[in-house]
Amino acid sequence: MQGVIGVRPFVPRTKKLESFRVQWKKKFQQENPDIVDATLNIFGLLAYDVTVALAMAVEKSGVGNFRFDKQITDNVSTDLEAIGVSENGPNLVKALSITRFRGLTGDYSFVDGQLHSLPFQIVNVNGYGTRGIGFWTPDKRVLMRKLKTTSTSNSNNNNSASKPNLGPIIWPGDSASVPKGWEIPTNQKKLQIGVPVKSGFSDFVKVKFDTETNKPTVTGYCIDVFDAVMKTLPYAVTYEYIPFALPDGTSAGTCDNLIYQVSLGVNFHILPRVLITYQGFSIYITIVVMNLFVNYAQKFDAVVGDTTIVANRSGNIVDFTLPYTESGVSMVVPIKDNKKKNAWVFLKPLT
Repeated sequence: MQGVIGVRPFVPRTKKLESFRVQWKKKFQQENPDIVDATLNIFGLLAYDVTVALAMAVEKSGVGNFRFDKQITDNVSTDLEAIGVSENGPNLVKALSITRFRGLTGDYSFVDGQLHSLPFQIVNVNGYGTRGIGFWTPDKRVLMRKLKTTSTSNSNNNNSASKPNLGPIIWPGDSASVPKGWEIPTNQKKLQIGVPVKSGFSDFVKVKFDTETNKPTVTGYCIDVFDAVMKTLPYAVTYEYIPFALPDGTSAGTCDNLIYQVSLGVNFHILPRVLITYQGFSIYITIVVMNLFVNYAQKFDAVVGDTTIVANRSGNIVDFTLPYTESGVSMVVPIKDNKKKNAWVFLKPLT
């Protein structure tokens, strides 16, 4: 890549960090001799700081024994409610909220119950290397060439956007001149934005077809976010939402099929079923050809929707944006009902 500008979390280089990297790499090499040149990324460093913060919070709260208040009597190992509620939770949360220390990633503290965000380094990518050209801090919200602990700059977003204090940028073509930006092509071709068609939960994306004109209307939280981002661009980009649907309005395939089309360079159309039926083999031929054209249908320039970020979709297929909804860890487990069935089971919902 040439002349690309990006951001990454900034972790200051310290003796403590370098010493930890050496120790971690030595330990990792002993346990995994087949893996060469393994490195520890930002998520590993954050995980280490979180572990240290929890250990310090446990010491401050004086918790010696973790006890849980089990409010149900059923001994069901797969029932999460059987774990109970921690009696030391409030004390541990209070101690964790006031925990402050200098970790591997920098100053570790909480602000209003949220972990203090790391500053971001703005980098200029040229070839296989990157070059830092400035910083952006969440608290000051000002672009600066050098990272400072204090700043007299106005934290107004307009000032940071209109007068950025950054280092020189090498743009595509090894040019120091700022590109003019997007120019509307002469053929007026719009960006084709693929949208998944799903049934059920529709708060993120909802596709509704007009009963008379069959014209689609796309709404939802993901659509609002994408529209807001496009409006902030300093130039106009024309685009249109294309539902990933069959002529009857149903979904044309899975999210994997939809995402895969972003990387395709062909532009076919789904053939009507009547054109591919042939005597007694109509159903078989229809299924084979429909699947073939679903996977290689019209090419999309991007996909907007609640598509899960998984390994087989990332990398060489497509690139995902960072999640813009609150993320977390969830676990789905089966619940085994050990209660005996009897003639009065119909009264259970009333209890």
